[in-house]
Amino acid sequence: MHTKLSAIETRMDVLEDNLEKKLAEKLAKIVDKRVNTESSKLKKEITESVNNVRSDFDKEINYLTKKIDDLHKLQDNLLTRKDDKKLNLVVRMLPYSSNKI
Repeated sequence: MHTKLSAIETRMDVLEDNLEKKLAEKLAKIVDKRVNTESSKLKKEITESVNNVRSDFDKEINYLTKKIDDLHKLQDNLLTRKDDKKLNLVVRMLPYSSNKI
């Protein structure tokens, strides 16, 4: 009788060990899957945010580049006008006004 109880106890120990291993493996798979899912979502959100910021920077850089180009053109125009004597104007024989300060 004692050997039968010992065999039953041994069998129960083996079954418990197998059950623990299977549960541990199953939980590890579930946790791993959940972590991968959440990290994928987080990566996607970060990528979208970075792309939005990059797009905003590109727009600002293009705007500033256009403004700088416009300023260079304006400067070039002012420099060429400065030397153009055709644009000079002379006013003669204006009456003197006592309202001048």
